[in-house]
Amino acid sequence: MKTHVRNGLGFEGAMLLALSRKLTEQHMKWTWDPNDQQATTSRTGIFQHDIPDELKDQMSQAADKAASYVVPEYCKQTSVYRLGSGDDARNGDISDVTIRNGNHDVRISAKWKSKELKGPRFYPQLWSAKYGTCNDSDWIVSGVNLQKLLRAWDGRTWNELKAEVGADHLYRLWQTKLCEQLELIKASPALTKQFANEIFGLHDHLRISATTRKGKPPKIEVADFREKNVVKRISYIEKHDNPRWVFVHFGHDFNVKLRLRNRDEIIRSSGMSFAATISSWGGCPPCILT
Repeated sequence: MKTHVRNGLGFEGAMLLALSRKLTEQHMKWTWDPNDQQATTSRTGIFQHDIPDELKDQMSQAADKAASYVVPEYCKQTSVYRLGSGDDARNGDISDVTIRNGNHDVRISAKWKSKELKGPRFYPQLWSAKYGTCNDSDWIVSGVNLQKLLRAWDGRTWNELKAEVGADHLYRLWQTKLCEQLELIKASPALTKQFANEIFGLHDHLRISATTRKGKPPKIEVADFREKNVVKRISYIEKHDNPRWVFVHFGHDFNVKLRLRNRDEIIRSSGMSFAATISSWGGCPPCILT
């Protein structure tokens, strides 16, 4: 397991344990959600057994701080809750931790040293099936057949390819194709809504991100995302000077940065993917817990 994956799952485990303690301290009625038992046990186990001690202390501080804010602010003394892990991204639930109650679930997306959401891989067959904005033929940009290029380098590393053709040139090719595909999505209200739902999710949730600062307590940002506030239309698409970035501007000042990346060290025919960061929250900036 890669270090950043382990740390992300470990922080989810830290959040689960911190929330369980805070719910108990606040004399809330709660139980562990039996439907999430396997995922919950896995994440808490990673936090307790796989995270180095110094990092574990940092995660505990951050999770305790976040839980001390979330439980009094969003949970009701008269309700009964089930605490669990896991998500259902295929159905628009992008949360990592959920305090469930039939009337007011508290969904939490927990991020350790990151504010990015995983984005889909970016290749013709997938986007043809998902959005219908292309067929499954190879993509050609500025005379370069992207899929043919990847097939020629299959099994070698992305770093080798970047050194051969130039990293900026390589990213610029994919950036150009991504902007082209996004313009086609922008032209369709139905596809725009589908794309927005993939990034923002279909449910209200809290986006909790924790960053560490040398010699200081962890810094916590809590963004309260309300699905109803998102305008499901794209105002414009910005091709950034940095070839790794594309900005998508939604209405009412909801802006998203897409960062092109090679998800794997070894080249696969599925090519690039992108990660999404919400850079503007519709005039409602995150709450900073210091």
